[in-house]
Amino acid sequence: MGVVTSEFSILSDLQDLDACQVITAKLWGVGESVAIWVDEDVPIDWDYECDGVIDEYYDPIRREQASYGFNNCDLSTVADIVDYNITVNLRALLGDESDVNDDGKISVVVSPVLNAISFTSEEEDDWSDILDSYADPTTDLLPFSEDNPCSDEQEVIYVFAPDPYGFYNSQNTPTVEEYTSMTLAAQIARSFTRLVLFNQKNFLCAEANEALAAENPDAEPYDCSVEEYWLTEAMAAVATDILGFGAIYYEGAWEYMDAPHLFSLTGGSEEDDLVGLSKGGYYLFGRWLVDNFGQSILADLAQNPAFEVGVDNVETITENTMGTLVTGMHVGLFASGVTGADGGELVDSGTWSMFDEATLISAPTSPPAAPEVGVYYGANGYQTGFNVRGNNIFVEGGTTDSPAENLAKRVVTSGTDYTTYVPGYDYYGFALGKYGVSVVRLTDLDNDVTEVQIEGAQGKLVGAVMRWNDVPVGEEDYVVEKVFSPTEVLPVELPALPADGSEILALGDISDPSAGTITIFDGELNEGTMTVTDTDRWLLDLTDRNPVTEPSVQVAIWLQRLYDDDSGGYSLVDPWVAVTRFDDLPKPDIDTFSSGSCTAGVTWNYPSPVPSWIADQIYLSSDAGIDVDPEEYDACGSASGADSGLDTGGLSLDCYTDWDNDGVHMSLEPSPSSFVEQVLVQQCTNNGNIAPAEVYSLDWVDADERDDDELPSINYVYDIGGRNCLDGEEAYLVVTLETGERYNVVVAGGDDIGPYQLHVKQLQ
Repeated sequence: MGVVTSEFSILSDLQDLDACQVITAKLWGVGESVAIWVDEDVPIDWDYECDGVIDEYYDPIRREQASYGFNNCDLSTVADIVDYNITVNLRALLGDESDVNDDGKISVVVSPVLNAISFTSEEEDDWSDILDSYADPTTDLLPFSEDNPCSDEQEVIYVFAPDPYGFYNSQNTPTVEEYTSMTLAAQIARSFTRLVLFNQKNFLCAEANEALAAENPDAEPYDCSVEEYWLTEAMAAVATDILGFGAIYYEGAWEYMDAPHLFSLTGGSEEDDLVGLSKGGYYLFGRWLVDNFGQSILADLAQNPAFEVGVDNVETITENTMGTLVTGMHVGLFASGVTGADGGELVDSGTWSMFDEATLISAPTSPPAAPEVGVYYGANGYQTGFNVRGNNIFVEGGTTDSPAENLAKRVVTSGTDYTTYVPGYDYYGFALGKYGVSVVRLTDLDNDVTEVQIEGAQGKLVGAVMRWNDVPVGEEDYVVEKVFSPTEVLPVELPALPADGSEILALGDISDPSAGTITIFDGELNEGTMTVTDTDRWLLDLTDRNPVTEPSVQVAIWLQRLYDDDSGGYSLVDPWVAVTRFDDLPKPDIDTFSSGSCTAGVTWNYPSPVPSWIADQIYLSSDAGIDVDPEEYDACGSASGADSGLDTGGLSLDCYTDWDNDGVHMSLEPSPSSFVEQVLVQQCTNNGNIAPAEVYSLDWVDADERDDDELPSINYVYDIGGRNCLDGEEAYLVVTLETGERYNVVVAGGDDIGPYQLHVKQLQ
């Protein structure tokens, strides 16, 4: 090993999928059914006896720093996993692969070309993706020719390389441990499925047609089509999961459950896959099929005697329509593991099929004497199955007696996410074609029996209604904003924040600012107008918590934009969310901001008319102000009044020049132009017009506003964040708050308007 080389033709450009480049790879791992080759550009060390002592470093000077610990023994172990788990079990689950070059092996080629290929995409958001693996049987299993110049003429699987320091892709850095103990085996299993299906659906179909023609020349031949992408991936995912390596799909499953309306369950293509298409929906569908029809359904689908593919294949084998299956899967995604008020199952499992609970695999820690079906070597302690409500763990070290969870890759789910409908307010849903699914919570229904009418703008709707557990009166977990004037600044109180990590919800709407035009006047008493943009204020009250026993809590706040028409349109494109201490947010009222009996100017009362500089301070801006340096901003004005003991700059203060009685001459008043600046000014006012020692932090402002990408923020471990619309970010913030205090949660739409659903959750 480490001496024999071979050339392979590998995909190299996402803009030209017919193009390939030739790489040279060395043979580093050999088994009975697999040969593992490594691109010469990947550093790998050599341990001759696999005794843990490196005999030959890739770079004698840099030693282990060059290869990050990646060595031939890792690949020898993977070769054993392929022999004693992957090939023997996948053949039993699906059928046999082909062997076009008669070597009895599949070739696995590890190459950093797949790590870096995303940089050939025109979309910058794709650059953080890597192409995990691919098998291209329509190219590699057909003869090399002028029309097929990229053929390797063998069964070959290409897999990305470990890259913990980001030399190949600085935005995606898989570690050697994660790669060799889970990811590489998973990707081999996934792509091996594609090779098996090509043999079953194409080569064997061609043989069947030859036999059919010999028997009856007039018979209609079978349509030897390649299995459709989505079903191939569904079967590959659940087969990989059965073998113990399904953890690579958990994050995708979370993303699907977060927004199933944004995914076409029977859509997608190999081309989409190359730029990081999430396979979570395919995995969940395959998992649900196996949980409810048994593992034998995989062989039935792969070996369909009529060689059907796609939806026809599934409907023939299950004897159910696809609509019925998808509806059942989503009832399972929402209701699995949920009990009713009486402690029994919430949904009748005799009518609706649930997801099975995940289990842990027990497997030998050294290669068995011979390959055996049902023995999952290399996956000892690994999870198989998916907990739709609970923890899903990513385990490493499956060839040892002490496998360990990679805690950073845990995925926690709590059923499918939903949007909320409250009677009296317009609600619009959206679902992509090809079995996209929209999940809606109907709440605040006054009648014991309520008729629900769903109108579809286009396409065919199939669905189900579940009777959920009632929320006790007075313990509602949601609140609806009923304030639609931009000049109304009273906050809407959120429900009490549960300490057990349950979510509370708020339904709001950033409204048209045309209703918020006010009269303002300047220091010369010239009148003008100002348009007030709508910002929503929510009150988060933590005064019920004991600051002695629980000094602080970490709180997650995230926002889902909602649709505002029947064609999937949304006007709220770039909202943001922020948190302040209750007193740090400008809260104007008539008593505080009134000139009273002053005869030197005009009498003014909030909300109109208002001095222009005061209007700038008290009417919240829709600009978050993330480019502001709170430590540098002059929030107190250039001079303060006599009451503060500071020089007024020779300017006299009276009820005309100091309209708000804060000791700052009107010509020196700060004129904030963003939300952050307004909070800083209010902090200064609260502190007697002296800058406080601790000023407002940008860490309390939407993380999606502060980052440089256009991707939604997600934390899989805490089950927070995500998206509800196809494009753009939502809003996301994690902040530590002191108990015994009250806080403002502010939502603004920037330059946009529209409805939203706000989530608040204490992190455990």
